Amino acid sequence: MSKRQPKLNPHGNSTEPSPRPQFAPGPWLIVEDRLVYSIGCNRFVADCEFGHLPPHDPLVEEQTANARLIATAPELYSALENLLRLCGPSSDIHNTLAVASARAALAKARGEVGHE
Repeated sequence: MSKRQPKLNPHGNSTEPSPRPQFAPGPWLIVEDRLVYSIGCNRFVADCEFGHLPPHDPLVEEQTANARLIATAPELYSALENLLRLCGPSSDIHNTLAVASARAALAKARGEVGHE
């Protein structure tokens, strides 16, 4: 039995949607400054606290910033998917570095490339 080949556009790119990653459904919220919680599956998805730190330690601000970035991951993923749908083969920006970077970021989120 042969594997079905994806449909390709004239540029050689697949016209079929990429599979959705199996991450916990959003929205994700920050709880207690550095914990990321998924409302969609009612559980914690990330702990950005490296250990108990004094309140004014510079790492506390970094941990909070990391939690904010992680908490926006589902929305960022969806936003990139939506933007790429607008940047089809006939778009003036289809072959730009920005579009390539967006495709690479989504592939990384899906586990299709390494996490260097």
